[in-house]
Amino acid sequence: MLGTLTLALLLFQPADTVELSSAEALRRLPAASPRVEAAGHRLRADSARAVQARAWTNPVLSFAVENVGAAEAITGLPAPDGLEGQALLGLELPLGGDRGAGIRQADARARAASADAGWVRGDVVVEAVGASASAERDRRLAVLAAEEASTLRILADAQSAQAAEGRSSEGEAARIRLAATLAEARLAEARGAEAVASAELARILGYGPTTLVRVAAGSCGPTRGPEPSLPPEVDAARAREEAARAGLDLARASRIPDLQPSVGFRRAAGTEALYVGLGLQLPLFNRRGGVTEAASAEVAAAQADLRAAVEAVEARRSAAARALDALDEAGAGFRAGWVEDLDRVVEATEARYELGEGTLVELLDGRRARFEALASRERWRAAWRTQRALLLRLSGGEPAPDLFCDPLALEN
Repeated sequence: MLGTLTLALLLFQPADTVELSSAEALRRLPAASPRVEAAGHRLRADSARAVQARAWTNPVLSFAVENVGAAEAITGLPAPDGLEGQALLGLELPLGGDRGAGIRQADARARAASADAGWVRGDVVVEAVGASASAERDRRLAVLAAEEASTLRILADAQSAQAAEGRSSEGEAARIRLAATLAEARLAEARGAEAVASAELARILGYGPTTLVRVAAGSCGPTRGPEPSLPPEVDAARAREEAARAGLDLARASRIPDLQPSVGFRRAAGTEALYVGLGLQLPLFNRRGGVTEAASAEVAAAQADLRAAVEAVEARRSAAARALDALDEAGAGFRAGWVEDLDRVVEATEARYELGEGTLVELLDGRRARFEALASRERWRAAWRTQRALLLRLSGGEPAPDLFCDPLALEN
């Protein structure tokens, strides 16, 4: 009877609840997440810089007119014949590999931005799975707490009435009233947690905080995915190392002066002629040694970041795999008639009490054990779903609707 009541309460939901399939929830995430949007903008920015890095520098067109106001005094010719000047077209020609290093650096930064975008998308999916699991857990815990509080209040009222008629002790009535009060306090806490979890899930999926959102959970596929590969954060660290190496090459190339040839026409003393010039920066005061040293330090830092990223991912992935193994082992007992067995135990305790063969302490202990067991199962269910999603992300897997599945309907 109690199991049937619990199931009915679990299936009940307000009319204004938005229920999404797991595939719909995944489709909503990119548009609903400001973090994903920001990562997309950064990717577009770095991609545009990679395109821009391939462009040559613009030529410089310059004009100069001399002897203005004193043409005849200087050249002996009146204006405009006595005006002198030049029209030049100049272009900077980089030497030493500046352009190639700049292109490699921009490309590497674009790859890092792409990996960062994948990293953020994966984290948002894990966040959504965790929020959905937490919301479902807290909703079920609130239902269990409501059922327990209601049952204990009925028992407390009945026991108080019997005590008033002298058919039972006032001590037992006080004890069960205390248990009912504690159950009602537990219900208030559960409803508060449910409200927080529901608002968080609504935020992640792009709904208002007052909207109740549920993600339908189907049955699960295999617990483990394909062979692990490197997740996006390692790709991002590797791309940043490549960008740092390209930056070092760019710093070294900048120590080689670039040529600045120019060509045009020059007019002097009433005669026009072709003008050819060549400019070259003289590295007398700034040999750019500090720039090269800084770039070398950036390479060393990027290499350390890459090692740290690989080590962190391997440690987190190993821990997530062990945690999921432990949860799989612990959750085996929650399947195959576990709730029915639990209900039978509690019903037997209630029957013994009604027949006068059991004590009030046994009855309350039995009900408390039932509530804690059911609550433990809901906490296990949420932890399993979150841990599985985290392991998939750390293994470089692609998010799938299967992440929102119910582990108690596992299909291997």
